[in-house]
Amino acid sequence: MFKRVFNSNLSSYQSNILKLMSGTFLAQLIPLIVAPILTRLYTPVDFGVYGTLSALIALLTIFSTGKYELALNIPSNLKEVKSLIILSLILSVITCVFISALSLFFDLNQILNLDNTTPNGFILLVICLSVLVNGINLCFRYLSNRTRYFSIVARSQILNSLASGASKISLGYMGLTALSLNTGDIVGAFIGLASYFRKYKNKVFRIFIGFDIKSIKSVAYKYRDFPIYQTLNSGVVRMISYAPILIFSQYYGVAIVGFYELSIRILNRPLVVFTTAVTDVYREEVVKEIKQYGSAKHIFLKTFKGLLLLSILPFVILFLFAHDLFTLIFGEEWLFSGSITIALIPLYWSRFIVSPLTYVFIVVNKQKEAAVWNTTISLISVAILFTGSYLQLDVTKTLLIFSLIYLIYYILLFLRSYKIA
Repeated sequence: MFKRVFNSNLSSYQSNILKLMSGTFLAQLIPLIVAPILTRLYTPVDFGVYGTLSALIALLTIFSTGKYELALNIPSNLKEVKSLIILSLILSVITCVFISALSLFFDLNQILNLDNTTPNGFILLVICLSVLVNGINLCFRYLSNRTRYFSIVARSQILNSLASGASKISLGYMGLTALSLNTGDIVGAFIGLASYFRKYKNKVFRIFIGFDIKSIKSVAYKYRDFPIYQTLNSGVVRMISYAPILIFSQYYGVAIVGFYELSIRILNRPLVVFTTAVTDVYREEVVKEIKQYGSAKHIFLKTFKGLLLLSILPFVILFLFAHDLFTLIFGEEWLFSGSITIALIPLYWSRFIVSPLTYVFIVVNKQKEAAVWNTTISLISVAILFTGSYLQLDVTKTLLIFSLIYLIYYILLFLRSYKIA
């Protein structure tokens, strides 16, 4: 199907996307297979705790590397590449130290509105390990994109999903539900990282041999726009993604967060894996076309048409049968997740199509403008969520308004992205 969507004029482009897609298909499928088992081992409250802690970890991961890993595709000098990797890892360690220091003065259970039964030290360990291993994985992912080892990226994702799913099921059957879902994510991330280490072998250790402090300082300054604007940009996007979790836990309770968590996991997992696979290759083609022709409108439109066609069937099925699917697959207890999924379809459909295309903002050095776009929609979206929650509107109505606002936003962002491509 993918070959029919992206025509033969872009054979190398097709080949790289298909390489990732064929490898990452299991990474999409495994969590969907595992989810019906997990919903019978864990309660909506367990999923709510998992969602809240995952939101914090995701936000900290963005800031932990300063987004310097995004710059790995740019330098022609390998010394700069090495320095960027070391810089990202140093920042990840500093972030963990900072989190540990803060935990001495604050009760993480109380701040995160968790179950108040999990020791503060265990919560801290889960957070720090997650942030650190996620930061390392990001560095090797973008390094593999630079070296065009797309199959290694796909393999890492598959192993990550397999190990994560198996760990969550095993811990659930053992009755160890306290942060077991988050612990499973850590196990998966370590196994995925091992795939990169196996590929690079001794090259991993050579990165740290004779590293140059001056070079690290130099790349930190040279690519300073990444921590300043990309961190803000990505942080805002992720903050808005998790704003419902953080707000709903305060106004509607952790069980509602659990229903919402299952919905976005089912929507997000295939979307993220698929659009990331497209973006990884699209990124290279955009840079190539701009260097050769001064414009990337050709690859922009080809990618847009492909994503549009591929999105129609799955989102129509979700809209028509979400309630039945959630009840059948996950159990009667999770019916409300189907209602939440329907409300979120406008957001996820538009994000599926437009999100990969917005990489042109980075290529044409309009990161400041991208940050403005995301900051604006963030303020509007958070205001909607707070208002709906404060007025105690039905949670699905609040989410539908939130979702429709995002649909309008992505339409406008698409038009602007095409103009600058």
